Amino acid sequence: MLPTVQDVLRLDILGRVRPMAGRGSLRREIRWVHIWPEVLPWPHGGELLLTTGHSWPGRPREQRRIVRELAQAQVAAILFATGRFFPKIPKAVLDTAEQIKLPILGGPPDIAFAEVTEVVNREIIRRQYETIERSEQIHTSLTAVALEARELADICRALSRLIGKTVAIVDADWRLLASAGDSAPDAAEAGGAPEWFSVEGLRRGARQDLLGQISGAQGAMRVGDHRGGGPDRIVCPIRLGGEAAGYLWIREGNGALPALDLRAAEHGAVVAALHILRQQAVTTVEERVQNSFVQALIQGEFDKITGMEERARLLGFNPSGTHMVGLALLGEGSRKRALAGPEEFHLRERLDRALRVSLTEARIPVLLGYLMNQVVFLLPMQREGAAQRAVVTALWERVRRLEPGIPCAMALGSARPRAAGAAASYAEADSVLTASEGTGVSWHEDLLLVRLLRSVGDGQVLDDVVERTFGRLRRARQGEVLCETVRALIRHGFNQRAAARAMRSHWNTMRHRIVRIEDLLEQPLSNPQTRLQLELAVEIDRVLPRGKP
Repeated sequence: MLPTVQDVLRLDILGRVRPMAGRGSLRREIRWVHIWPEVLPWPHGGELLLTTGHSWPGRPREQRRIVRELAQAQVAAILFATGRFFPKIPKAVLDTAEQIKLPILGGPPDIAFAEVTEVVNREIIRRQYETIERSEQIHTSLTAVALEARELADICRALSRLIGKTVAIVDADWRLLASAGDSAPDAAEAGGAPEWFSVEGLRRGARQDLLGQISGAQGAMRVGDHRGGGPDRIVCPIRLGGEAAGYLWIREGNGALPALDLRAAEHGAVVAALHILRQQAVTTVEERVQNSFVQALIQGEFDKITGMEERARLLGFNPSGTHMVGLALLGEGSRKRALAGPEEFHLRERLDRALRVSLTEARIPVLLGYLMNQVVFLLPMQREGAAQRAVVTALWERVRRLEPGIPCAMALGSARPRAAGAAASYAEADSVLTASEGTGVSWHEDLLLVRLLRSVGDGQVLDDVVERTFGRLRRARQGEVLCETVRALIRHGFNQRAAARAMRSHWNTMRHRIVRIEDLLEQPLSNPQTRLQLELAVEIDRVLPRGKP
């Protein structure tokens, strides 16, 4: 950590030196000391420039020009010893320096520049050595944490303790994963991260390309606050295979954010990346074990595979308990199908992750598996009736909040006792998706009509019901429009005006279609028997493929 202008003013050798201009910029870091005029062509930024005024021009215009040029070269400060060449610091120098916020320090005529150079440079070297030594200590401590940490919060706590600042880790979607420190948010704030490390706070920053800079950074960088103030945060991408898997944030606490904190952020990001890689490897193994176990359950092979009962108990599954099987179906509609490519594999993984997080937060044992575009999960019966439905509804809502952009639906089979019941519950959940609209949460016990239709052994009877209704309509001119009109009428309780609004059709158009439908069916739609046959035909046509002519 380099000393600032304010720091060197506390040294004994500068006991009689006072800031005369640019007092608001005394936190500038000093990287070296030079004496005027030798430095003039070669400043690199961060120098404390010592001058007696020798060779300074007397004209105010030239004095202002020199001050501006030194400020553009990012000189940290100018120590001006008065008496020999200038009885006092020229007003043009002070006014210009104050205007452009360049610190000007006033020193007595007898100040020994050689001693100042030696003492300040010695202080710079001492602090740089301390920074390197402290950086190594942080690196060593964090490396030990990497071997022992059970979660990212352990890394945050260790780093916060080492540097005395607030630390937070967010994922690639800016969701809070862990934090520690005086201003650390609660875990409950994961869905709404505080502004100092949220993407919303950054978007209000002065620089439009700030998000791109952060995601593309190869190391730690300082970030100014969104109100346009100075840097008060450090962010460092946590990279896995070249991609940012998340971001480590450090927030200014009681002290400033020195170079040491930049190194600490980079050390912490590396340790966090190693921890994430380790967790991913462990999670991958666990998911494979869970997947094979869940697939064996839903395929009815629990009693056929040696050692399954022992594996079940290790996974937290009670073979003698009562469970229901749930499905989260990826994609539009309600069709079970093979995944269409790498993108859908990635979406299924995200859906699986959201389910895992939601189950964990609800304190429900996590047992998930894959089957084509389905994520299968097991729910132990912890409550009855409406209370159990409330648990599932909360689970669904949490999944949708975590992954609002993924099209999916959820279905639940009925509760079944013992491990052998899982296969039947899965078959029910699978049939629910086929019979549902493919959105929201659907329950097998709510689809009594579908279950009744599926239990009919004589498929010809069902085909006849469809043929006498939809079959006649489909073969007519504009048959699909007439069939969709019937579906709209059924959805709206045969309220013709509501059906017309839903189809965005004029009332007269709806009336003409209804007359056409009645002519084809040879009976009025006001007849309850006709309505019942149409409703049955719609359900058969929707859920039973054999019912489609």
